[in-house]
Amino acid sequence: VTEGNIEKFKVETGQIRKKVEKFKEMSAWYECLRSVMEELTGVKLLSVTNGQTPNNILLKLQLLGLHEVEIILVQQQRGQKCSNLRVQNARFLTSASVFSAASKEHKTLQLSIPELDDLVRVCSSMAPAEDLRFLIRETTSRISAVTARVTELTLLRSKFVAKIGKIQASKKSFGGEDQEVVCSINKGITVVLRLTPDCPNVAGSVYIDQIVGVGGWEQNILYDIKDNLNRMRFRSPIELMNTLESETYRLENEDGVTLPRTPSIPRRKRN
Repeated sequence: VTEGNIEKFKVETGQIRKKVEKFKEMSAWYECLRSVMEELTGVKLLSVTNGQTPNNILLKLQLLGLHEVEIILVQQQRGQKCSNLRVQNARFLTSASVFSAASKEHKTLQLSIPELDDLVRVCSSMAPAEDLRFLIRETTSRISAVTARVTELTLLRSKFVAKIGKIQASKKSFGGEDQEVVCSINKGITVVLRLTPDCPNVAGSVYIDQIVGVGGWEQNILYDIKDNLNRMRFRSPIELMNTLESETYRLENEDGVTLPRTPSIPRRKRN
């Protein structure tokens, strides 16, 4: 080994070390970028593995930091060649239930995120790659809607007398069924609110389905209240009920409508 070869080896080694350092910096940058994208989108790829059959691939994703989903992709066979991957099935790996914080006044509120069967059915009519994007987007939106609804209903029953019904999931419908909430205000009005699967993320996703007054409310006034509020296209049950209260005060103070008195419970006479 000559002295010239040694010097050449040192130079090449130094160049390799510089490239390694550069690759490390690039790797750190891409890792940082990946973390930022996961934070922005709420989608984290946990693993990619082979399925039980040769043409299947299993994706495991974490959505919004809490819920894990398994998506099965199948590589369709066309003649002797394999075509694009298509969504075959999807399911929650973690619990599909969302809970409210416990309180002394109320029991823990629990709502379930609808299963993903309906989304998979829609995917079958979409183009390759579009089906996977659609499934991830709609699943994330579904989780977000139910989580936000639990927060809304927890606040609603802390302010108003409310009976909260369950979401009746159905495999035949898209996004689950509507939810009924029976709610009352002190002016002698009880309403049945209907919450669509998009509540509270979409305008008009909560509306008054039925309205009943006690103590002498005129039915035409109640119908006017219902129509006026439903035209406002609320997304928040709390906002709707607050507006209902404000409307009764407006009727009394501006329109001169005599509101029924709140009924009181008769007291037993003392001997």
